[in-house]
Amino acid sequence: MTFKDGATLGSFVIGLSLVVLNLGTWYPGWKSLRTDPLRHATAILPFVFGYCYGISLMLVGGLLGWFGDAVLWGGSWLGDGALIYGVGGHRASVSSTTLTALTNGGLAMVLIATAVILVVMRRREDARKGVQHGVAAGILTGTVRGLLGVLAIPVASALNASGVWLPGAS
Repeated sequence: MTFKDGATLGSFVIGLSLVVLNLGTWYPGWKSLRTDPLRHATAILPFVFGYCYGISLMLVGGLLGWFGDAVLWGGSWLGDGALIYGVGGHRASVSSTTLTALTNGGLAMVLIATAVILVVMRRREDARKGVQHGVAAGILTGTVRGLLGVLAIPVASALNASGVWLPGAS
């Protein structure tokens, strides 16, 4: 069973809403950000890490890829329903036609990132919501044509480059 029909306008709207919600909730104000930028920048890191991880889930297969596909399918279903019945729109595909392939090293780094996600989700209650929203937003917007969809290229390149040091991961 596969859900790789791709992103729709409805799933993109939900993912973008999660990005706006988290950035709007995080933003401390210009004056506060200027006085203590490091503390405020670290507050958004769980969301950013989750977002990159969500994008990487759309580039892998197996169980993790299936999970990403299932979330994308559910987000498409929910977003398209809201778009059609909520405001009178229609379903439109917005998926990118090409995805960047991961090497064995890049795939291994996704598994390592999965372990980090599980540790953060278990240990850090304050970061759990940011990671969850980030993963969902990354899955829903990571394969879209345009500005946000282009983020899959540097995420895949970073995973591949960081996995080079693993033995046998060429």
